[in-house]
Amino acid sequence: MHVRTPSFKVVADGRDGEIPVSVAGRIMMDIQSLIVHIGAQMIEKEMRAVYEVPKEYLNRFILHITEVNGKSMTLSTKAQDKFTGSMMDDAVGMLTCIMDSDESVLPELIVNMFPDPKYRSWIIQDLDALSRDMKGYSISYDSMEASGTFKGTSEETIPQWTYPLPEDHPGTAVGLLYEDPLGRLRLACDKGDVDLGLPEDRDNTGEAESCGSIPYAVTGHLIFTKEGILSEIRNVEGLRKVQAIEVPRIISKDSDVRLESPVTALISYVPDSKLWILSNDRLDISATGRTWDDAVRAFHDAFMERMEGYDADEPKGQYFELIRVYSPAYHC
Repeated sequence: MHVRTPSFKVVADGRDGEIPVSVAGRIMMDIQSLIVHIGAQMIEKEMRAVYEVPKEYLNRFILHITEVNGKSMTLSTKAQDKFTGSMMDDAVGMLTCIMDSDESVLPELIVNMFPDPKYRSWIIQDLDALSRDMKGYSISYDSMEASGTFKGTSEETIPQWTYPLPEDHPGTAVGLLYEDPLGRLRLACDKGDVDLGLPEDRDNTGEAESCGSIPYAVTGHLIFTKEGILSEIRNVEGLRKVQAIEVPRIISKDSDVRLESPVTALISYVPDSKLWILSNDRLDISATGRTWDDAVRAFHDAFMERMEGYDADEPKGQYFELIRVYSPAYHC
């Protein structure tokens, strides 16, 4: 339950200071960009997706203007819209943690909070833009985690940070292994074939026997093209058959629910029809997709339907006990 509605107030420094609309607009867009990029990392991580998060999933992170006068303007998470869940609160909590931290620890904090260089690069650029735009102004923030005043980061601090390339980041991709004509293992993913940076002396016999039929998860340094297509995985750290994933939070376009215990989605692939299947027999879920990310989103949607059915139309239905275990506080 909210104790108060999280908010960010842009305030002009000085007794007689006023805020031009152009300045307030730039500052508000900088804050909005920070919230969206924080939220996108959360969704990608918790949904177990590989590619870019669809725009409609990011609409829950939109801030709203709730108060305007000549010397201040307030952005708030409060709005009469259809979105429910806790992800907006979590994103605001991460942003206010950044604003509440001493500048001397910010670089280490940013690295720890955003291990994926793709998102860390965006966060650093957002903070840089915000700090430049708010010269002569302050941001008064108030959330469930922290409250205080943020005056931006100094020009001496931002240049010390490394801007990672957005197209390079550590992660895991799921696909089917195959051997090329030279006997090298490659990964067939939804949007093309991916080169694997494996040691030259590595024995690939076991994986070669599974080529084309069993999904594999490959962990390493993911290299994307400028168009956002995965093209290579360098410094491969892990290469394993993947039979299931654990999902800690169910996320749909309109809502999200953190589970008391993760739900298991069994993974299979049908080569003839080129379909990914994520299933949970106990909940009678069999979600399919032509791409990995499509199947992941379909599984989340199917599970959310089970939860909404338990909460609304089927309070004593066949999934009652299971849903109560996964999320005993759902909609309480």
